[in-house]
Amino acid sequence: MRGAGRLILAALAAILLHLLLLSLPFPFQSKPEKSPSLPEVWLQRSTMQPLSVPAAPAGGRAKAAPEPITSKSIPSSPPLLPLPSGPESSQVLVTEGTGTTIPSPSSTSAASYGKIAPGVTRPPVCRRDPKPELPAISRSLGEEGQVRLRLLIGTDGVVRSVKVMQSSGYGRLDDAARKTLLRWRCQPALRQGEPAEAELEETVVFELK
Repeated sequence: MRGAGRLILAALAAILLHLLLLSLPFPFQSKPEKSPSLPEVWLQRSTMQPLSVPAAPAGGRAKAAPEPITSKSIPSSPPLLPLPSGPESSQVLVTEGTGTTIPSPSSTSAASYGKIAPGVTRPPVCRRDPKPELPAISRSLGEEGQVRLRLLIGTDGVVRSVKVMQSSGYGRLDDAARKTLLRWRCQPALRQGEPAEAELEETVVFELK
């Protein structure tokens, strides 16, 4: 009897132990947290298109071009009366005491005129005074020759400028003639009865005597 009782007690103890184990809570197992996934970034290549200028409408009016700026012309002084060039303006030698020259003794210069422009009723007339003098150094060196010069005569008879047209071959002679003729005084040319600017050619001759 004692043996059977022990078996019963052992069976009961086993049942109780089993029930006790069933009543105990199981340990909580946490699931591993997943790391947040990064958003995926996509790069898309775009093609640049050139900007097109919108065309003007077919029936539209185009903008008118700006009007050109016109400048008013300022009245200038009467035109210069030039000596025509070429064979027609061949020079005529006017010796001292003849023609339109005013005589003066011991002349070393002679005047030469070209044809005057149409409309001029009288060419300029110059009093050939003072006379060009042969420089002393040129005399000692034996320098001589002819200088052809062109004078610009103003409406007041003053010689405005003298330009050497043909050199004598010696700078001293050319300079002496040019400076002397700048001191001349003349009667201006007349065009339709009014004083007018004109050009006059003179040939100065330097000779050793």
